[in-house]
Amino acid sequence: MAKKTFFPQTRCQSDFPLLTEKEIFHRKSFSRQYALYAQSKNTEFHDCVFEFCEFSFSLWENVLFHNCLFLHCSLEGAKFLHGKWENCKIQSCDILKTQWERCHFQNCILKKSNMPGSWFSHTSFISSHWKEIDLEQSHFGYLTLENTKVAHSNLKNTQWEACHFKKVFWKNLQMGYCSFSNTFFDHICIHSSDLFYARFYECKAESLCTSKVDTTNWQNLSYSFPSCQPLSIFSRLLGVLPFFFSPSSEQEEKPFLLYPFLGKALFCFLAGNFVIRICKILGI
Repeated sequence: MAKKTFFPQTRCQSDFPLLTEKEIFHRKSFSRQYALYAQSKNTEFHDCVFEFCEFSFSLWENVLFHNCLFLHCSLEGAKFLHGKWENCKIQSCDILKTQWERCHFQNCILKKSNMPGSWFSHTSFISSHWKEIDLEQSHFGYLTLENTKVAHSNLKNTQWEACHFKKVFWKNLQMGYCSFSNTFFDHICIHSSDLFYARFYECKAESLCTSKVDTTNWQNLSYSFPSCQPLSIFSRLLGVLPFFFSPSSEQEEKPFLLYPFLGKALFCFLAGNFVIRICKILGI
């Protein structure tokens, strides 16, 4: 997961230029800067802090952010192209309808920020953390999430196309009516999340573990056996059922309701058998 970010105590207060190219900034503090339509190309920011800045409709191309902090900033409609973020933190920011293309995040934290309607293409998040993020109605194409935790976030009505998830932990997410296509899930754990009527088209999952997640309306997801099995015998038996009876991509697209019926029937059968044996032992 993301490491603790360190920000230097001594920084120089500066004005943010509307146009920067091939510049390097070290330990700069940008506070309450108003730079609409700013352009920054081939620029590097090291140990910098951005607070209460207005960077809406700005363009950031081939920019490196290393150990930087964005706090209470507005980046609505901004474009980030071929960017690289290392050990950065974005918190309490408005980042609506932004475009992220071929960006790479390493050990970064995104927290308490509004990012609905954003577009991610060929972007990767490695060893990062998303928490309390609003990404409703966003589109993700060729996205890579690896060794990343996503928690307490709104991902409703999102579209995921040709994405790759590896060693990702999802917790307390709102993902109703989201759509996945040609996506691969590898060693994924989903806990206490709402994926009501989630759609999966030509997707595959290996080592997928779900806990407190309603999977009855999942469609067209091919499973392999999960790596983490529940502890109790009843949970083991019930947990295996969806892997045997999950619908394939060739079946008709309709809510899959066979799993809960078989689960309840099996539970009643085992419980009844247990009661009968106890009665025989007690001579009742």
